[in-house]
Amino acid sequence: MDKNLIGTWGLKQFTLISSDQESDVIFPFGESPDGQIIYTQDGFMSVALHSRERVPFASDDILSGTPEEFMLAMQTYSSYAGRVVVKEPGKLLHVIEHSLFPNWVGHSEERDYTVDGDKLTLKTPPFFIAGAERIGTVVFERQS
Repeated sequence: MDKNLIGTWGLKQFTLISSDQESDVIFPFGESPDGQIIYTQDGFMSVALHSRERVPFASDDILSGTPEEFMLAMQTYSSYAGRVVVKEPGKLLHVIEHSLFPNWVGHSEERDYTVDGDKLTLKTPPFFIAGAERIGTVVFERQS
């Protein structure tokens, strides 16, 4: 485990940029998203990313939302957890064991990473999302 990763990091920016058009930028959780990623010394990770403008359910009963409330909740939130494996300096794998999106469970997600002072940047390889091949860039700031 890279000791520079260990700790809690607050989300500052999340962009999806088209591989062939840098002007084609999507902010999946808005231009001012919220969330955090946590890396532990013993090789575990957990991440939660979301929009700051999430709409609460009409009821406080978590199981009594309308289909529209559940759909909007999933569209404005992403979370997964599992192991982290540092393959080499600057490259890691998130080995997903739990996820809001069931299709990710059992998969590994590769990320390039840099730690510059209190700033952590994760970059995805190109992948297909929102109708185009894109690269995700997620920027965090150290909280602890």
